[in-house]
Amino acid sequence: MSQAKILVIGANSQDAYVLSEILAGTDDFIVATSLNISKSKAMHSALFPRNIVIHTADYSTEFFVKIFSDFDFKQIYIFGSISIVNDRKLTKKDYFNSTIQLVESMTEALAITKKINSVIVFHSSSVEMFGKDLLNEQTESTPFNPQSFYAEGKTLAHMHLKNLRDKGDCKSINGILYNHESKYRKSDFVTQKICQGVAEIFLGKKEKILLGNLNAYRDWSYANDLVTAAKFGMDNELIGDYILASGTTHSLEDWIRNAFAAVAINDWEKYIELDANLLRSGKEYVPQASVSKARSYLNLQQTISFEALVNNMVIHKIKGDGSNAN
Repeated sequence: MSQAKILVIGANSQDAYVLSEILAGTDDFIVATSLNISKSKAMHSALFPRNIVIHTADYSTEFFVKIFSDFDFKQIYIFGSISIVNDRKLTKKDYFNSTIQLVESMTEALAITKKINSVIVFHSSSVEMFGKDLLNEQTESTPFNPQSFYAEGKTLAHMHLKNLRDKGDCKSINGILYNHESKYRKSDFVTQKICQGVAEIFLGKKEKILLGNLNAYRDWSYANDLVTAAKFGMDNELIGDYILASGTTHSLEDWIRNAFAAVAINDWEKYIELDANLLRSGKEYVPQASVSKARSYLNLQQTISFEALVNNMVIHKIKGDGSNAN
């Protein structure tokens, strides 16, 4: 049986790459599962050669039974859900398969293999579970009001693990993750789209960036900070629910301005073209995350500023390091 202690469900995710980066140079490495082997295996092989990537057609109970029989994991990180909130090409079943169905299959397999009490599970929950009417600061006890298939699935998975934990059946941490970014961010996220666009404008390869609502507000963190806090909680078995965020909000216009500032362009407005087709449906919200619990228990820290985060992502795109997760 392999000595690998850490399972990451979702090899293609940004957070899987970030955790691999954090573990680089230590004795630990990860076994990661993927529904799309084409890019994740090559990426992990190139960046983190000790990692093992296992492809599966679906996250069934049978798949997890086999993997739990082959490996003796101590920690499991669930990063495997679909990451786009409102993808019109996807159905409710697609979203639920990657959230609640995945988590139920995994915990059932842990019970079948009699390993459910020997592991600790981290689940990446989401700010989207709170819904849009965020009138007050969000804490770990703020009621959920999911308004998309993505958020519904995340909420059900979150509550499934919480209920098992409350009954003493599974040690788990639900990390309620707000927006977080890194050089591994997928190219279909607006933050990476902006950084890529700014890099191409700087290099003379592009003239405009098409965007929707510049007044959308988000709480953006450096992904490494949130994953480091999650790992601290896992290593110390600090089970519970935690909001993982920066505690500050910025508009998309703030992101754009800082992205162009990274290449010393101040008249950024002339490079932006608004497209109504890119507007998100539904009511926008302004997150107000309370991070006091995560700072007290998980040692959550902000190691770089918002401005530095945006700058670093633009510079990575200019250098063309090719480290986007897919």
